[in-house]
Amino acid sequence: MNETEQKPKYYTYPEAAQLLRCSEKTLYNRVRNGDIQPLRNGKLVLFTEECLESFLRRGCNKTISYDEDNITDARNARLVEERVSRHGSIE
Repeated sequence: MNETEQKPKYYTYPEAAQLLRCSEKTLYNRVRNGDIQPLRNGKLVLFTEECLESFLRRGCNKTISYDEDNITDARNARLVEERVSRHGSIE
């Protein structure tokens, strides 16, 4: 692999939830509902940057839950989409 090629980035549930600015429970629900398609190998579940960005591009305006500790998924998605448009990735 040469220097211009980058290895794909893989994220665990806590890391992906942090990048999407949502709770792990919300992320589990999104995976269970088929909204996000992570890679699976037995019990190991990993999210690629591409799968998370694809989820954001498709739109996620549906609000799963709201409480005083978490803001809506729609607002989180807008914040992450802004970050992607500014920086070209979700990091």
